[in-house]
Amino acid sequence: MADVEALCRRVVVIHHGKLLYDGELSGLVQRFTAHKTIVVQLGDCGADLRSYGEVVTCEDGHVTLARAQIRDRPGDGAAARRFAG
Repeated sequence: MADVEALCRRVVVIHHGKLLYDGELSGLVQRFTAHKTIVVQLGDCGADLRSYGEVVTCEDGHVTLARAQIRDRPGDGAAARRFAG
């Protein structure tokens, strides 16, 4: 995907002759990604981070979390309110 990001402004996805997506890469990622990956560096792996997402790995304080993608209508602010709450 790094090559696509570097070379393309527009992405077209066609599957069995049917146009599935036509637009920017960021829009494709938002539309089809089921989760976000969050990586944080902590002093150790002892903290309970389950409220932030599923802990995928934790080694030497380097924690990778997977969190369900929040899908809201653009501009309604619901995602920001849920994250802040």
